Amino acid sequence: MATCSLRERRRRETSREIQKTAIELALDLGLDEVTTDMISQRAGISARTFFNYYPNKIAAIAGDPPRFEGDYVEIFLSGAGPLTEDLKIFLSAHLRQVTFHPAMMDKFTQLLRQEPKVRDLHDIGLDGLRKDLARIIESRLPSPGVLTGQFLAQVLIGFIKILIEDWSAHPEDSLEQRLENRWPQFLAALKAITT
Repeated sequence: MATCSLRERRRRETSREIQKTAIELALDLGLDEVTTDMISQRAGISARTFFNYYPNKIAAIAGDPPRFEGDYVEIFLSGAGPLTEDLKIFLSAHLRQVTFHPAMMDKFTQLLRQEPKVRDLHDIGLDGLRKDLARIIESRLPSPGVLTGQFLAQVLIGFIKILIEDWSAHPEDSLEQRLENRWPQFLAALKAITT
């Protein structure tokens, strides 16, 4: 896996700290009461720094979902193993990018349920991930599989969402271990619709 520069790592940490602070304030005070100044002050940054990361409080709460990027994408694209096994390895590498602890992810999920504005912006981010994942899968398929890539991406993003929600509510094991444990059930569900 490619390592990111110290600057990029700090940028990600600051972004996550802003998001974490925004989530906590929104849960404590209610979304309508939270301001970007409050988030900046509690996160220990200037308002200018806040706006270098996010355009508004809703975007700060929604955050930026981890992108499909890095060595693991190239490894998947050049893989010659069974697609299901390579997809599991690919998703496991992607899930390593989730930096929230389960308790914070649970708080984020609460806000998604309570606040339509946050949910709508988060859904836009997930749609971008879906499109990226579809392109990656399409590139891996032996023949043009645009619809196949789109179908698989839609199902896989839904699977990841369920995994993360399950993990945040029951954090006994790692997110990667949760994927490993649930993957056979996921494949069985896919097989069930073809038999």
